[in-house]
Amino acid sequence: MKSEEEKLQMLREQVNSKIRWGARDQEVRQWLDERHGIVDEEAEALLADAHSAKSKAVRTKALFTMAFALVGILFAGAFIGLQLWGGVFVLGYGSVLIIGLGFASLGAFLRSLFRLFTGRTHGSVD
Repeated sequence: MKSEEEKLQMLREQVNSKIRWGARDQEVRQWLDERHGIVDEEAEALLADAHSAKSKAVRTKALFTMAFALVGILFAGAFIGLQLWGGVFVLGYGSVLIIGLGFASLGAFLRSLFRLFTGRTHGSVD
């Protein structure tokens, strides 16, 4: 048999998973009440811990995304810079793709910067 502490830890992990995967607070409260008889302050404490864990995961993922987006921005910038420095700017299929990569990377960087500061995202963290 599991001890009360082990059961509470398992329940805490389940609530964390539900919140991390984008479940609404009301759904989790209802699940806690129906399946485990947990309501009020205890349920709110579990939800608060889960939201803290989700914010930490969002910020960690945002840092990794920012690092990869920065590589794309630098690659596109270097490509454009080399073409301008060489005095020849060729606007072809490859150039359009690389410039598109730069803009997509910039968008990902800005979105990740917002998530880094707020710790929020809609839906799942992963």
